[in-house]
Amino acid sequence: MQLNKIPASLAKIALATLCLVGTCDALAAVNTTANTNVWPVMVRMDYNPVMCLNMQADGGETLTGIEFNLAGTTKIADIAAIDVYFGGDSVGKVGEKFGSAKVTGAPKVTVTGRKQLANGKNDVWVSIQMKKNADIEGKIILAATGATVNSRKQAIKDAKTEQRIGYAIAKAGDVNSKNYRIPAIVRNPKTGTLVATFDIRYNHAGDLPANIDVGVSRSEDGGKTWSPVEPVLSSKNMEVKKGVGDPGILVNDKTGEIWIAALWAPESGHPIWSTKAGTVSPKECGQMLLIKSSNDGKSWSKPINITKDIKRLGDPDTKNWGLLFQGPGAGICTKDGTLIFPSQVWVRNADNTKTEGEGASRGVLVYSKDGGKTWTSTKSSPFGGSESTCLEKKDGSIALNTRTNKGWGRTGSILKKLDSKCEWVIDENLTRGSKGALRQPGGCQAALLAYGKDWYFSNPNAGNRSNMTLKHSANEGKTWNSGLLYDERACAGYSSTAFTDAKGERIGVIYEGVPNSQTLFFLSIPSEEVRKAK
Repeated sequence: MQLNKIPASLAKIALATLCLVGTCDALAAVNTTANTNVWPVMVRMDYNPVMCLNMQADGGETLTGIEFNLAGTTKIADIAAIDVYFGGDSVGKVGEKFGSAKVTGAPKVTVTGRKQLANGKNDVWVSIQMKKNADIEGKIILAATGATVNSRKQAIKDAKTEQRIGYAIAKAGDVNSKNYRIPAIVRNPKTGTLVATFDIRYNHAGDLPANIDVGVSRSEDGGKTWSPVEPVLSSKNMEVKKGVGDPGILVNDKTGEIWIAALWAPESGHPIWSTKAGTVSPKECGQMLLIKSSNDGKSWSKPINITKDIKRLGDPDTKNWGLLFQGPGAGICTKDGTLIFPSQVWVRNADNTKTEGEGASRGVLVYSKDGGKTWTSTKSSPFGGSESTCLEKKDGSIALNTRTNKGWGRTGSILKKLDSKCEWVIDENLTRGSKGALRQPGGCQAALLAYGKDWYFSNPNAGNRSNMTLKHSANEGKTWNSGLLYDERACAGYSSTAFTDAKGERIGVIYEGVPNSQTLFFLSIPSEEVRKAK
């Protein structure tokens, strides 16, 4: 079964029929269908559902064992155990434990227990536990091959699933936090180290202002293992203690320095976009802070406040700017060494009241031409939108792809040249509605990544925040394929991408996993699979 061939709309598929072997005992016969889809298996997660067996019984039958076969799995020894539950779901709800079996390296595994089946449908969920050092570039192939009902063995046919292996970078309980959101990731081309940043949302999943710190995790082996979550930027010792979050990240390709941008919530509180125009005071204005690392994220500088520089008070084109902050997501370093954080500005009316509708926010670029010594901002894009991601085109122009909150689609625009004229033009190839290639829910963040002429786009490819998908363009965004589905489950929908190697052969994607807002998952996906997706 090829993962990129599974339709996202396929919520249930009848794959297996349980048939009696060597007997006509009607009481022992149980009809079964299997339910499976794109549900990656994560290292560090105790519950990784990969299959649901729907056993249809008359009532009174007793199940005492289910047989599985792992033949075809990349490395069976990477699996710690197979667990079976009655009840549950694919997004984190765990049912009643039926049984568990350790995996020793042999392909055939039997999970034993004892459960009297109810009259009607019995949902039996199969979960995989991985060892901590499991190879995330591998895959799990699992078939349910038989069951023991009323002491008689029965065969299960065609109940098979294939799942990717990934890594849970953050999960509930790490650093005593309940939730994590807003991931961003880069690869340092000087060392190959991957550095991920995100919100540590200690008390709840809600946005700023709240008890939120910026966290970091690092990988020195291409994403196979990750360092423990570490808070690196907090407002707890600052003048205003309303939280810092929504981080963006970029790497200076020339020096290897890594920069994180984050929003320091203002004293004025919720909502953060109520920030006033004509001021940079942290009492009434959200602040854009930077921290820098010169050692791959092992340590970080003190916060640098660039709000005054980028808000440019007194300039005619910024007179109605309220809140200005990063993407979130990954920024870029251009060929000439310019550092760019794709950003968003929330505008105010003439009387400093909130602007409504699509014109309430616009895409903008925050940039430095001297390696981060000084920072400024462009004029805002006139085409609307909020959360942005960007890439440099071969001609040196900057393509900006921006979230919109109406209907479907996104806003695409091009900054022809990073100069005082700051001429923005619409880009229809990056602006697609529900019938276009860059479909999305009515409002969600997305990620862009480039290797030469090959561009990659990640976001929820559905009418809600589900069906996380990577799409490919071979011509700088002019056309896109249908994409590779990498997780079909409902989630908070934000993602970020970086290549895990110097040749662009694998795409590392960090995204908000399940249970919703409680985890951040990482997958390493061959870029060739994304390019070949139909």
